[in-house]
Amino acid sequence: TGQISLKQEKEDVLIDLLSLVHQYGFEQLENSLSIYLKSILSLNNVCLIYDTACLFELNALKIHCAQFIDNYATEIIKTSEFLALSSEAFSFVFLLNLPR
Repeated sequence: TGQISLKQEKEDVLIDLLSLVHQYGFEQLENSLSIYLKSILSLNNVCLIYDTACLFELNALKIHCAQFIDNYATEIIKTSEFLALSSEAFSFVFLLNLPR
């Protein structure tokens, strides 16, 4: 088994890596990447990560991102990343009834 350090990688590199592990069906690595992405969510990257979770149907990551967006909606809607959300992701954010 190998190891990879993700701490120095930018979100776009992590998304590319997630895309590859999803494509080739490396479920454990996909799960580990999802957990790591949850831990680094920020106002500036949550929309990109959320879109990716929607694309690859990573439901746990998708829900976590949606809750983060819900908690920080006022700040997130002011970001340019929010305007770049896919229509599916945008709809899900507003249709999801998140418990408080």
